[in-house]
Amino acid sequence: MTTMESYAHTRCQERNARFTNVPKRQAQSTFSIQDNRPAAVQMQKTIQAMQSSSNYLSPIQCYTAGITYKTSENRNFRTLIADSNVLDKKPGTATTIDQYLTLVMRVSGFNRYRYNSILRNNTRKGIVRNFRNDCGFFSDFLMTGDVSALAGRGNPHERAGAGTDEDADPFAGEAYFMQGNPEADIDMDCVHHQATVIAQDGNDNITCEANAGNEGATEPIFDMYGTEEPEQTFHSRFQDSYGDEENPATTTVYEK
Repeated sequence: MTTMESYAHTRCQERNARFTNVPKRQAQSTFSIQDNRPAAVQMQKTIQAMQSSSNYLSPIQCYTAGITYKTSENRNFRTLIADSNVLDKKPGTATTIDQYLTLVMRVSGFNRYRYNSILRNNTRKGIVRNFRNDCGFFSDFLMTGDVSALAGRGNPHERAGAGTDEDADPFAGEAYFMQGNPEADIDMDCVHHQATVIAQDGNDNITCEANAGNEGATEPIFDMYGTEEPEQTFHSRFQDSYGDEENPATTTVYEK
C-alpha cells in the first residue's frame, strides 16, 4: 500500500450555468462618484462581465481543501490535514463507527474525535483491540463489526453495484477497493488498497482507513473523497500507485 499522509490541495472547479430572463438595465442619467479603489474596480468589472453575458459562473458542489482542513460539501465534516488521525463533525451528525470514536475537544462549532483502538468489555479477555494497520482486514472489521475480521477470518467480499473506477461511489458502511495491476511498470509495496466509507455529506464520502505506509501506526486515518470532480475521487488519488496508462488499476465497491 502507498503512504497516504500527503495530500494535494484540491480546489473546487467552476462550471457554466445558464443565466436566463435577465432584464437589461435602462440607461439613467444619475450622478455618481466613481470608486477607484482596486477592490471596487475589480467588483465593477465582474458585474459588467456578468451583465454582458448570458452565462455566469457558479461553484460546483464538492469538498474544499484549504491549508488546514478538508471540508465536506455541506460543511458537516472536516479532516485535519496536519493530523489525519482526527475527524471533526458537526453536533447531531453520525457516522457508522460512532461507537469507536472518542471526543477529544470542541473547536469552531465542530466536535473533534479520535478513533479508540482499545475497547474494554466484560469478557474474560477484558480488552479488545479493534485496529490492525492492514487496510483490508481493518476495512472488513469496520463494515462488519466482527473483530475476527482483523485476523482475516471475516466473510468473503461481495461486489456492490455502485460504479467502478472514477464512478465508484460506496454507501456509508461499504468500501472502496482498488486492485493493482501486476503488469504495470511501477513498484508496488502492496497490490491493493481498501477504505471503508463511514459517512456521506452531499457528494462527498468520508472514510476511515488503515495506513500501512506508516509502519507502527496504532490508529487509523480519516480522509475524504469527492464523487463529482474526477480529480477528487478515490480512484484518481491512488491510480498512479497501483497501475499505469497501459495497465491501469481498477476500483470497485465492496459490501458485506
